[in-house]
Amino acid sequence: MTSDPYFDPRDPNHVRNPYATYARLRAEAPVHHSPLGFWIISRYDDVMEMLRDPRGSREMHQWSEAYEQSHSAAGPAWEQFVTDQVQFMDPPNHTRQRKLVAKAFTPMAIDANRPRVEQIVRELIDAGEGRLDVVEELARPLPYRIISEMLGVPWDDPRLQPEWITMIVRGLSTLVTDDDMRNARDALVGITDLFHEAIEDHRRRPRNDLMSALIAAEEEGDRLSTNELFALSINLLVGGSETTMNLIASALYSLTRFPDQLQRLRRHPGLMRNAVEEFLRFESPAQFQSRTATQPIVVGGVEIPPRQTIYLCLGSANHDDDRWDRPDELDIERGELQHMAFGYGIHHCLGASLARLETAVAVQALVELPDLGLVGPEPEWGGAAALSQRGLKHLDIRWQYRQ
Repeated sequence: MTSDPYFDPRDPNHVRNPYATYARLRAEAPVHHSPLGFWIISRYDDVMEMLRDPRGSREMHQWSEAYEQSHSAAGPAWEQFVTDQVQFMDPPNHTRQRKLVAKAFTPMAIDANRPRVEQIVRELIDAGEGRLDVVEELARPLPYRIISEMLGVPWDDPRLQPEWITMIVRGLSTLVTDDDMRNARDALVGITDLFHEAIEDHRRRPRNDLMSALIAAEEEGDRLSTNELFALSINLLVGGSETTMNLIASALYSLTRFPDQLQRLRRHPGLMRNAVEEFLRFESPAQFQSRTATQPIVVGGVEIPPRQTIYLCLGSANHDDDRWDRPDELDIERGELQHMAFGYGIHHCLGASLARLETAVAVQALVELPDLGLVGPEPEWGGAAALSQRGLKHLDIRWQYRQ
């Protein structure tokens, strides 16, 4: 173990290229205690072990000293919101909610949205007329509109402001400032009435969408409460927007950095499914997933005390050269892609199938554009809503536009 302050997710050098830092952590301090007050685990096998370990709790609001300190002024509405989040539940509450909503998120149910995803992608690309900021004009609005429509909430309602999503994501982080927390609370207040109205409207007039499916979900006489429906809806909107936005933009950027892979994907579009998995491994949009030790846990020969926040570094695990051949190269035909970009086990990302679908459709449409190329300065990393996310600020492209 070391306390050398060479890992700080806020460091601009780390934001630009975290993989050099991760390699050093794996080699020198695979179980590292940061001066910022949390632990970080960086090797593939250790991360996998902790993702399976029930002593690592997702209920940070119940166990984490760091969360308790940074969210001391969160307020009862925010605490109730976090408590009702399925992603921050342990069994048996987590098991109950996942069983209730699982049928609405099968790959077959999600694939029914493909025609609408394709339509929106084409509209957004055509609107660019040969030039586009992929981040702001495609990757951000696409998942935001899709999940809003699936939930039966008008995506253009003035009460549903995209910046509120960013504020809420930041508020869910352990490394949060007082300003972040105030903004997150305000965003939650701003969005509450809209979603409660949508829930009640769907109770009165069920329709063929995700919100009605969640309301109708029942297992052995059990149903989701209004608070649980609200928290789950915001979870889907937040998770389905930020993560997929970062994935779409980084996928295209990665292809431009490895032009042989871009050409291979153009020649063999059937590789897209495998390519999406490689995009997820190569630039994981969620770089960390947190756990809190409920009792002493020994990982890699190091004991982590109770109530300590543990960051499982998915981005590092997905570049571990003990697990992957040539991990710092993009290879869309790579086999054995058991990456951790969506986590693993019972907390595997609920919206993973939707993120895969939207990314596949968007990237396929982009790589088919004639004379596609980047324009402007080299894209900058650091546009993500939270330190746990990896995303580009902008990605400007141009192509030969034909009406």
